[in-house]
Amino acid sequence: MSATTKSPKTKSKNKPLILSNKKNISSKQSKTRNEQNDKGIIYVKHLPNGFYEKQLKTFFSQFGDVTQVYVARSKKTLRSRGYAYVEFLYREVAQIAAETMNNYLMFGKILKTGILPAGAKKFPQTYKKVVDSNGKETTTYKLHLKRLVSRSNGRVTPARIANRNSRSRSKLNNLKQKYAELGIEYDVDSIMQKSE
Repeated sequence: MSATTKSPKTKSKNKPLILSNKKNISSKQSKTRNEQNDKGIIYVKHLPNGFYEKQLKTFFSQFGDVTQVYVARSKKTLRSRGYAYVEFLYREVAQIAAETMNNYLMFGKILKTGILPAGAKKFPQTYKKVVDSNGKETTTYKLHLKRLVSRSNGRVTPARIANRNSRSRSKLNNLKQKYAELGIEYDVDSIMQKSE
């Protein structure tokens, strides 16, 4: 009996010692890498007007499970910039969708699609589902853009106008000094009077 018990012990001594904590960490990392590699992201260019997140999600869901949709928007006007990213649950489905929809005629525009390399991240970190003050589902990214638009398109107060005029006067005076050093006569005073 002792001979049979010794032989398994000698075999286990030849194996390298693996700490359980390191193994768990590496398995977690490999799972997250595999999950990232399994998901496929395609880009869609030349989007027609009125074809946004909701429409893209419903349209591309015919190919498979769509996890996220991101439409690039202007920071000042919130209008679509004409391209978007669609994330699928599986990379193979994304490949099929990209090949099928490339050069597809939609509402008078030819869509251009392609799949991004494995592990590519094109979604902003702030692009998460939230509910706005009206109770509608929106995203923090959209809320951020709306704040930027309202800030830039807000009313111009007389104090703001005075600050702008003083800054432009100081810039023109600096130009006048630089031109005087170079020997160029430039009538800046007439421009300053027109702006007032």
